[in-house]
Amino acid sequence: MALEIKQESKYKGGRSSGWWEWSVWVDGSPAELSKVKSVTYRLHETFPQPIRVKKNRKEKFRLDSWGWGEFTIFVNIDTGEGKPITKRHYLTLEVPRSSEMPTSQPAAIYVCYAASDKRIALALEEVLRAANLNVINAGQISGSSFRVALAESLKMIDAVVAVVSEDPSEWVLFEIGLAQDADVPVILVMEGRGSPPVPLSKLPTVHIAASSSTTVLKVPPNLHSEIQRAVKKRKR
Repeated sequence: MALEIKQESKYKGGRSSGWWEWSVWVDGSPAELSKVKSVTYRLHETFPQPIRVKKNRKEKFRLDSWGWGEFTIFVNIDTGEGKPITKRHYLTLEVPRSSEMPTSQPAAIYVCYAASDKRIALALEEVLRAANLNVINAGQISGSSFRVALAESLKMIDAVVAVVSEDPSEWVLFEIGLAQDADVPVILVMEGRGSPPVPLSKLPTVHIAASSSTTVLKVPPNLHSEIQRAVKKRKR
C-alpha cells in the first residue's frame, strides 16, 4: 500500500519560542484508505496521552493537537490483514517568515477549574475563543510531571482565568499559586455573588450570573477588560 503520513501546522505565536496547532493524517487513494481499520499514533512521551487511536476514516484518520516542539511520531496502520503497517513521521514546525507573521497575535489564556465547575468553565472557554483568544486548559498540558509542565507552559501564558467557588479546590489553589510564582496575572471568575476566600481576596474577580445552561453563559464586559489589563501588564 502506498499510504503516506501528511501534516499541517499553524503558528500561534507566544511569549518566547511560540507554539503551534498541528495535524497529521494518513493519505492515500480511496481504495487504500477503505482497507484501513484504525490508525495508532505514538506521540512524544511528554504528552499526557501519548498513544492516540483514530478510526475516523472520512477524515483520513486525522489527529489534531498542539505543542511547542518537533518530534518523531510513530504510526501503526491496522488493515485487519495481519501485521500492521508501521511508519514514522517527523513533525516539522516552521516559524513563518517575518513578512508572514501576524501583525497581532491572540493572547494565550489558561483556564483552570475544579471538576465541579466544569460546566461553567467549558462555556467560559467558548466565550473566550469567540473573543479571538487562545484558550488553554490542563488537558492540553503535556509532561511526565504536571507541575513541571505547567510551570514551563506558564512562560508562554499571558493571563490565567480561574473559575472558583467560595471554597475552591486545593488543585485550583495550586494552579493559581504556580501562576503567581511565575508573575502571570490571575483573574477569578465566580458564579453568583459570593466572595473569594481571603487568600484570593486581592485578585480581580468577575461575577457571572448563575445559569443551568451548559452552552449559554452571560459574561459581563469587565471580564474582557480585566483580561486586556492583565495581558498589557504581562507584556511589559
